[in-house]
Amino acid sequence: MYSSSLFILGLSALSSALPALAPRDKCEAPVSFTISGFTTFTPAEGNPKPAAVFFSIGNDGDSSSITRCSRTGNINAAEPAACTNTNTIFRFKNGTLTVGDHYVSCSGTQSQAFGDVGIATYCYPSQPPMPNGFGTQCQTPTGQLSGTFTRDTL
Repeated sequence: MYSSSLFILGLSALSSALPALAPRDKCEAPVSFTISGFTTFTPAEGNPKPAAVFFSIGNDGDSSSITRCSRTGNINAAEPAACTNTNTIFRFKNGTLTVGDHYVSCSGTQSQAFGDVGIATYCYPSQPPMPNGFGTQCQTPTGQLSGTFTRDTL
């Protein structure tokens, strides 16, 4: 008798939690993002390897939709770069990372959401046998940063 009551109590607790576990409706604008493993590399004079920035991004705490982002060459370029999921773009300039996410709004139109996060890094010398060779590598000391999508223009 007690076991069946506990079973029913457990089912009722689970059913009340299910709406919170359901994924967001894909037509709604994304709200937040998390940056992981943000790293930059600046080559030393004479090193032919290009400058680089790379990181991973997840939207709205959805760990199943992690996207990898990178750019080589002019990492501070004004125009945004696409990530592996081309619906996600980014621009890194003067210590600020701007992230953009393209999505289909509930009205069926293509829309965009953008947000910024300030990046503070810890830098250290890079030298062989590190893959990029001589230069300076910088990483976020916390490993993860969170940001919010706040506008619809870059």
